[in-house]
Amino acid sequence: ANVVAIAAGEHSLAIKSDGTVWAWGWNTYGQLGNCTTINSATPVQVNGFTGAISVAGGTNHSLGIGNYVPSCPPTADAGTDQTVDEGTSVQLSGSGTDPNGSTVSYNWTQTAGTTVTLNGATTATPSFTAPQVIDDSIFTFKLTVTSQGGSSSDYVNVTAKDLSPTVTTTGVSNIQAITATLNGTVNTHGDSGGVYSQCKTGTGGYAAFGATLLPQPANGAVSVALSGLAPSTTYYCHLSAFENHTNKPDVDGLPDVSFTTLAVVPPDAITGKATPVAKTTATLNGTCNFKGVSGTAVFEYWKSAKKPVVMTTTTQYFAASSATYSVTQGITGLSSATSYLFRIKCTNAGGTSTGLSASFKTTR
Repeated sequence: ANVVAIAAGEHSLAIKSDGTVWAWGWNTYGQLGNCTTINSATPVQVNGFTGAISVAGGTNHSLGIGNYVPSCPPTADAGTDQTVDEGTSVQLSGSGTDPNGSTVSYNWTQTAGTTVTLNGATTATPSFTAPQVIDDSIFTFKLTVTSQGGSSSDYVNVTAKDLSPTVTTTGVSNIQAITATLNGTVNTHGDSGGVYSQCKTGTGGYAAFGATLLPQPANGAVSVALSGLAPSTTYYCHLSAFENHTNKPDVDGLPDVSFTTLAVVPPDAITGKATPVAKTTATLNGTCNFKGVSGTAVFEYWKSAKKPVVMTTTTQYFAASSATYSVTQGITGLSSATSYLFRIKCTNAGGTSTGLSASFKTTR
C-alpha cells in the first residue's frame, strides 16, 4: 500500500509515499538493508533511509537516492573462553565491526565472579590478574561495542583453576636416635593446608612421623619434626602437602631423602648441689641428658661412714628429648648435724650413667 516506485531483480525494492524504502528477497550480502543477512519473502524496511526519490537493485547490493543515516548496530565479539591458572595475568581479546564503516568504541564490565580490576576496560584487549581461588572459579565479562548505528554486546568466560600445592623435600637435620627434622619447601598458592612426613625403612611401607599446619598463604621453607623413630635405622622420607578445603589428592615431595638415626648411647649424668639443706631435710639437684630417648633418674644418698647404708629416691621418668633435664628431689628423715654424700643416676636404653658424688651437712 502507498507504494510509489518499485525496482525488481534477485531482490526487490519499493518506495512508499512517506519516503521510506522496503526490500524483500535474497539477502546473502545484506542487500535488503535491514542489518541482517537473512532472506525475507516479505518486505522489510531499509534501516536509516528516508526521503527516498529513486531506488535500484544490483545482484548483491542496493542503490537509492534520498536521506541515509547509518543505523545498523555494530557486531561485538568478546573472544573465546579461557582457562588460566590462579594468580596469572589474563588478557581478553575482543573485537567490534560496524557494517557502515563507522568508528566503534569498547566498554568491558564484569558480570560474574569475584570482582577483579580490569586494566584498559575501554580497549578491545583489557587485562587483569586472576585471583587466588579455593576452587575452580568462573569470571564472566561483557563487551559492549558502540557505533553511530547503536550498540551490541557479547560475553566471555574465564575459568581460574585452583592449583594444587607444590612441595619439595630438601634434606634432614637434627638427627638423633629416635627424632629428626625433615626439611623442604611448599607453596599452597594462597590456600590453607599443611605438610606431613612420609617415611619408610628399606622394606616397609610409608608411615607418618609428624605434621605441620601451615598459615595462609604459605610459600617458602617448612620443617616437620619426626618422632618415634627407631635407633640405628635408615629411613627414606619425603614431605607431602595438602589443602584443607578440597578433595584434591595430597601432593608428594618426591624423591625421598635418606638418613640413619643415631645409636642409643648411655646418658650424661651430672650431680649438682644439695640446696636448700635444713636440720632433717635437703633438696638434691642434678642433670640428665638422655641422648634423644626417654629415660629415668634417681638419687642415691648415704651418711659419711665406713659402712654406709645407701638409700635411693623415687624414680622420675622423662620423655624422649635431646635436651638436658634438670632433676630435683627432696629428701626427709635426715639426722641433724650430719654429713651426707649423694649422686644422681640416669638410665636410658643405652645404659646407666652415675654422676660424681657430692656432699652436704645438715644443720643443728
